[in-house]
Amino acid sequence: MIGVIDAGVAGLYIVDALLKKLPGQDIVYYSDTAHAPYGNRSAETIIRGALEGAEYVWRCGARILVTASHTISAVAFDALYHRFGKALFDITTVAAEMAIARSHRKRIGLVASRATAESRRYEELIRARCAPADIFVAACPLWAPLVEEGWQKRRETAMVVKRGVRAIKQRDVDTLILGSSAFVALRQVIQRKIGSQVVLVEATAGLVSRVAEHLQNQEPPPAAAVNGRKVQLLVTDLTPQVTQAARRLGGGDVKLERAA
Repeated sequence: MIGVIDAGVAGLYIVDALLKKLPGQDIVYYSDTAHAPYGNRSAETIIRGALEGAEYVWRCGARILVTASHTISAVAFDALYHRFGKALFDITTVAAEMAIARSHRKRIGLVASRATAESRRYEELIRARCAPADIFVAACPLWAPLVEEGWQKRRETAMVVKRGVRAIKQRDVDTLILGSSAFVALRQVIQRKIGSQVVLVEATAGLVSRVAEHLQNQEPPPAAAVNGRKVQLLVTDLTPQVTQAARRLGGGDVKLERAA
């Protein structure tokens, strides 16, 4: 079983990708919606919430842990790795490595939540793998709430995105990391505002591929599991707003449950 932990519900993009790539795997998704967004929380709160979510999916039977939230990955990686070791697949490592591979001039931008930006994890990951690289970071705390409200195509959102990427655009980056799963929904407007010459890096496909590669070395699930896959979508606070956001991001047939 694969466990996916999140804050907010944008990580449902990753759940959807896992379902399509790995049809024989059970999945349990846990999002701490009661304390979302994590991007404005303290490191202590983020780490505590991440560990609680990870322990929950582990008790459900997960033996692979996927961090769908860049904020969780950026702030709580050390605590999660200490507890779960190589069972942990974190999105920040994948995104950083993809950005290095795709950047010709090694001038890399990052747009992310405030907590992700302040963690400096992306700078550490990139410079550990490519010391000459330059990375320029912008905190964009308004973007994820706009996505969850379904405002992706509004003129006001385009203005907010334009302002968010302005400083990075002036740095002449050739690659931009989308440092939040929610930003997938803004990909088109981000591309317009940053310029068509800049390569956008969104790590969902890369993260799912790494999980799939790992599972290739494991025993296949029994036939009963393949035929009757179990998928649980759990949240700590189930409100009409959370349900609406989940249906916008994960599809109209998404069925959330409150975590016990």
